Amino acid sequence: MSTGHFNRLALLLVLLGLAGCGTLPMGDHVSGDSFVPSNVHRSSERLPMTVRRVAVLPLAPGGDRSGLESGSEALGPLIAPELIASGLVEAVDVSAAELSKWTGKPKLRLTQELPAGVLESIRQRTGCDAVMFGEVTQFSAFPPLSAGLRLSLVEVQSGRILWSVDEVMDAGNPAVSAGARRFYLANLRGPGSEPFDSHSILDSPQRFGRYVVSTLVSTMPKR
Repeated sequence: MSTGHFNRLALLLVLLGLAGCGTLPMGDHVSGDSFVPSNVHRSSERLPMTVRRVAVLPLAPGGDRSGLESGSEALGPLIAPELIASGLVEAVDVSAAELSKWTGKPKLRLTQELPAGVLESIRQRTGCDAVMFGEVTQFSAFPPLSAGLRLSLVEVQSGRILWSVDEVMDAGNPAVSAGARRFYLANLRGPGSEPFDSHSILDSPQRFGRYVVSTLVSTMPKR
């Protein structure tokens, strides 16, 4: 083979290689540590065997800052599915209309006085062993995305707080960004899915919300 022909063949292979690289997922190498929630309380490292079914109350805005109500609407529907996905408990959503009918209030906060007998009232209607209370403390649907949640799992029979977590997760934090991208690669990107780049989760409030809720739920006591 002549030197000129060999050089042309080598150049063709390089060009084909470059063209092929353009079809590969880009930007999916994630470096740095992932965010680990630290503001967590557990009454025990194990859930009581009697706690099998959890009633998830509507998320309440944890203040009067703008965006908290929309944060409640965006993040609230994600909690029960993530609880179920954890494999720790069954979960049933309680709507604001149902809660208002049962207790006289559409949303409840543990930081405020609860109506008398509220846990038993919810148990009678849902068959739950524990109730999940939640508040949105921060929410931004524009980059850098952020979500702050205060969640508490309360046992009906004893009234004990079995678990609580209070964290703000901001995509401007490199550890949160790295954790979100790893969550995308592990849980959200399937065969043929678009877009390929894991950075896309940092522009999607719904996907980022799933990451936040899943990360916080992962701190619950285990079985």
